[in-house]
Amino acid sequence: MDVRSKFTVYWIKALALIQLNKKDQAKKALQYMIDFLIESNFHSYVIYNRMTEASILLYLLEPSKKHSDQAKKLIILNAKEKLVDSTETVRERGLIIYDFCRYILKKDI
Repeated sequence: MDVRSKFTVYWIKALALIQLNKKDQAKKALQYMIDFLIESNFHSYVIYNRMTEASILLYLLEPSKKHSDQAKKLIILNAKEKLVDSTETVRERGLIIYDFCRYILKKDI
């Protein structure tokens, strides 16, 4: 399975586990996604977006300095990626920045 497909499956798995109230398993799936991408050579703005979203969601499930620091690291990494599409990508990145500010920085913008 290619990286992008694998990531889609893990994203669905994590969200399903949250809905089933299996939060510990969801946290493991989210952390796996983040770790896998950090260690891989596969980089695209879509994958970085998912990784950043996963880090914010992981923080919401388990607020901690570790998860907050991880989200901060990933939002910076994400900001370095060039936006390829001028419509969906910009909106998606905007929503990620909004969630980051609201949940990680505790700022309502």
